[in-house]
Amino acid sequence: MSKSICINRIRIRPSQRKVSGTLCWIADVPSDMAGGKRRRTVFDSVKEAKEFANMYSNRLFAGLGSMNDSGPPRMTFEALTDQWLGHQKTRVMLAKKKQSSLDTDRNRLKSVLPRIGGQYLDGFDTELLEWYQVQRLGDGVAPDTVNSDIRLVRKVINWGNQRKIDCSMPPIEPLQAAKRDVYIPTPEEMSKVLANVCNKTRPVVRFILETGCRAGEAYNLRWEHLDLVNLEVTIRAGETWTPKTKHSIRSIPISKEIAEELSGLPRVSEFVFPGRDPKKPINHVRKGLAAAVKKAGLMHKGNPVKLCVHDLRKINASWRAMSGVPERVLQDLLGHAPGTPVTAKHYVFSSEEAKRKAVFSISATCNDN
Repeated sequence: MSKSICINRIRIRPSQRKVSGTLCWIADVPSDMAGGKRRRTVFDSVKEAKEFANMYSNRLFAGLGSMNDSGPPRMTFEALTDQWLGHQKTRVMLAKKKQSSLDTDRNRLKSVLPRIGGQYLDGFDTELLEWYQVQRLGDGVAPDTVNSDIRLVRKVINWGNQRKIDCSMPPIEPLQAAKRDVYIPTPEEMSKVLANVCNKTRPVVRFILETGCRAGEAYNLRWEHLDLVNLEVTIRAGETWTPKTKHSIRSIPISKEIAEELSGLPRVSEFVFPGRDPKKPINHVRKGLAAAVKKAGLMHKGNPVKLCVHDLRKINASWRAMSGVPERVLQDLLGHAPGTPVTAKHYVFSSEEAKRKAVFSISATCNDN
C-alpha cells in the first residue's frame, strides 16, 4: 500500500474500505487546525485529498479560520481547471473535440493560471477580471488575445456551474480591438502571386485559393477523397485528423483546371500534398506564400500587402460573394453552419475595385436624366 504524505501538517494516508475493499485516501487534520476537534475526511483519490489539504491550509494562512464540516471546501480556479481539462481529454477521445483545440486551451492557460489560478471561485468578480485585462495589456499582448483568455475563463466557469459547482462568471466587457484592414486582391494580382510560388507549394496554395477550404483540410487531403472525373473533393476525417466541426464534412466542386494540375502530381503518398516525409502531410506553406506575395510586388495604399494562408479562404469567399453566390451556398462551400453570422462578418469583404464601381455622383446622375 502507498505511503502517507504530509501537506502543511495535514496527513494524507491510504486506507482500504471494509465493505468493497477499494483504496481510499484519508486527510487527517490536527485538532488545532480543525477548531478544537480532530477532523478526518475520506476521498476517492490522492489528488482530491491533496487539493483539500492545500485549500484547507491556504484558508487558515489567509486568516479565514477552519472550514465548517457542513459545507464543501472552497475551490480555486486552478482546481476547477484541472477537472475541466480532464473532461476535455475525454471529449477528445470521443472525437467531440480536436486534440489541436485542447492543445490551444492548454497553451492559453499557461498565461491565465499564474495570475488568477489561485483565486477562490467565490471571489471571482468583475474587478478581478479587469485587473487581469490590465496586466495582460501591460505585457504587450493584443486585445484580441486578452479577449480570448477571458472567453476561455468563461468556458471553464460555465462548465463548473453546469456541474453544480458553486461558481458563476461575473460580467466583463471585452476589450476593443483595432479593426484589421483586410485587402482583397484582384484575380489578376493573385495570378501574379501564384506565378511566384515555388513548384512544391503552388498546387496547395492554388487549391486553398480556388476552393476556399481551410488550410488543415487541404494539408490532410487524401487521394481517395479527390474525384478528378466528377470534379469534386470531399472533406472527410482521416486516421490522425478530423474536420473542425460537423458542418466541415462536405463536398466542394473544383474547376477543370485545378483538377488537371492535381492529376499531374506524383502519387508518392496517400496524401495529395505530402511533406518531406511522404507518410505525413505538408504542415505549412506560410513562408512560401509570404515570399511569393513579396516577389509579386502587391501594394495597397503605398504599403506592401501581407497575406497569411487563412486570407486565401477570405479572398475566395469575397470573390464568390461579389460574383453573386448566395450566402447559404457560400456557407456550405466554406463548411460554416447554416445561418451563422460568421460568414458575412469575418469572411466576406469588399474589394477596392468593387468599392470604386460603387462611387456615386449626383451631378452625373442628373445629367444622365
